[in-house]
Amino acid sequence: MKRIENTFSKFPFYLAPHYRTLHPNSSIPLYSGSLVLTQGSKTFTSSEGSIELVWLPRPEVRFIMTSMEEAPDLGAVEIEAPDIASRFYAYVKNVPIFPRNYSCSGIITNKVVANPSIKTQYARFHLPNMERYIGEIVRIPTSNHSWRGRLTLKSANWIAVLDELPDAKELSNALQLEGGYALMHSGELRKTDDQTFTYDEANEMATAIFYFLSFTRGFWISPLLM
Repeated sequence: MKRIENTFSKFPFYLAPHYRTLHPNSSIPLYSGSLVLTQGSKTFTSSEGSIELVWLPRPEVRFIMTSMEEAPDLGAVEIEAPDIASRFYAYVKNVPIFPRNYSCSGIITNKVVANPSIKTQYARFHLPNMERYIGEIVRIPTSNHSWRGRLTLKSANWIAVLDELPDAKELSNALQLEGGYALMHSGELRKTDDQTFTYDEANEMATAIFYFLSFTRGFWISPLLM
């Protein structure tokens, strides 16, 4: 038994994702808290706001604001999430006509970056609908469960590690029946010399991964939620 434990201890832990889809097409909560919406000279606030990634009918980031004193008109707005010091452009698509208390919902129309000036040594990302493969062995920290799920991509200055998630097989089977989207792999970017880098540098490398994986997979597949 001890020999088996020693063997498993040599395998690296898999890259635990920040976000999961337990079932195909299940939405991914990204934020919950206060939201401030600005439309022209008017400001609308909600202490019960939320932002989530939805997959169908097409992938998009949606916001919802409830318990408002009044509602905005349909159209372009700016939204601020004070709790995470982020501000972004959005579009109000739905305002109930006869609400008991006002609410609205819509989509985020630009890429949201919390703080692009911060430097980091690694960047974690997620991949939807990535094809399964036979890679290097990884394991779960809390058990001896292991699988051949690691793929490593290298360039002159970068290393990108892709790990298949423990439930990728079940998600892949469900996708064949239901269609749609699911996060089946997590990934991590690092510099080969372990130096820090900016979001813009990581985004440039993520774009390269996007084209490479799309070519090998046969349809568009992009790193998400980096």
